[in-house]
Amino acid sequence: MRFVSLLAVLLLSAPSGVLLAQDQYVLIVEVSEPVDSLTQEQLREIFLGTTQLWHQVKAHPAYVKPESKSERERFQRLLGITYRQFQRYWLQKTFAGTGSAPAGFGSPQAVIEFVCTTRGSVGIIPASFAKGLERCKILPLV
Repeated sequence: MRFVSLLAVLLLSAPSGVLLAQDQYVLIVEVSEPVDSLTQEQLREIFLGTTQLWHQVKAHPAYVKPESKSERERFQRLLGITYRQFQRYWLQKTFAGTGSAPAGFGSPQAVIEFVCTTRGSVGIIPASFAKGLERCKILPLV
């Protein structure tokens, strides 16, 4: 009973947008961005480049490159396409000269550094890295 009470307190006191499960992801933006949430469709449009400008600033999406099968599955749930489809999509757009792929980084820390210092950026990071961010804010996906 004590564990259930503690879990309820933790769940109720978590900041909006932070997913407590270790394998979940959160969205982050540079702290001055005038946005409080994103829909899954808005996130998809930003990461597929169909939304070029975001709050009058060029959109700069960033993500941690998924290495494991479970990471690729989470990527697919967030954006609605497989990571392989995402890569092919951006290869085609890049070679056609119609867009630049989102920034893929090897670590969550690199995504955080990029997003927290780049105006117009939005990043996807594991929730376990979302604590104590000072120059970024966490957005709920609605």
